[in-house]
Amino acid sequence: MWHRYPGSVNFTTGFVGYNTNFGYYDWNLGPDLEALLGCKVYVENDANAAAFGEYIAGGAKASRMPLLSRCTGIGSGIILGGKILRGFNFAAGEMGHTVIVKGGRKCNCGRYGCWERYASSALCRRMPAKR
Repeated sequence: MWHRYPGSVNFTTGFVGYNTNFGYYDWNLGPDLEALLGCKVYVENDANAAAFGEYIAGGAKASRMPLLSRCTGIGSGIILGGKILRGFNFAAGEMGHTVIVKGGRKCNCGRYGCWERYASSALCRRMPAKR
């Protein structure tokens, strides 16, 4: 079973280093799901999974490609040489935490002015409902 997950995910162990949108850190999600479900579980960052899916079954025909993801946050999956670029701490492509507004809205990551505070569904949690 595959589980797509936003945040920093070590796909080899299923360990989630951080997930600012749901507010938890350092969770062995893969092993916990395996114990719960009784089957092998592979955990992958959601944007990485989307990029790799596009690479192997979608319209991407090159061995190098980026994919921008806007859903629970803003991220990207980056394919180089037919493989997912993982980066330091498995956080390559987490572009939503790039500061675009100095001193802007507070982000779930603790910084201010991150891109995903202005252009993702994370925005909805900070804005009151319109009546």
